Amino acid sequence: MKSEDLQKMAYLYLCGEKDRELLWGKREMKYYDFRRLLFLINHIKFWDYGASFWNRFSGKFLKNIKALETVYDEESERGVFYQDIEFSLLEEDNWIEDFIRNAPEDVQEWLKVYVRNLDPEREELVDMLKCGMELENA
Repeated sequence: MKSEDLQKMAYLYLCGEKDRELLWGKREMKYYDFRRLLFLINHIKFWDYGASFWNRFSGKFLKNIKALETVYDEESERGVFYQDIEFSLLEEDNWIEDFIRNAPEDVQEWLKVYVRNLDPEREELVDMLKCGMELENA
């Protein structure tokens, strides 16, 4: 069995029912779902499955991808960067938390530790952003 297939099987076991339905084509995948799933698959370092996922689904979202690239290119030419890094990190952190929460109950604690240890520097930055937001709201 290829690494890609093993990673796909593991991901399908770990993800929630909604994501399985998206991946099996039982539910329509939106661009938001595509971005979220691609991020999660790659974040847990399932590189081979990530490439397969991209090859299978990216064609459906080429207009979205090209439009976003155009915005990035136009903004960077003027020295302005469109993407809000803080927002992206917090959005991705929400995706990670949902992924863990929707995993089978018997692996949630293990998955939480595994995912949080993948990129400790990123986790520190997200924690600082959350702390800063709490201070602003206090």
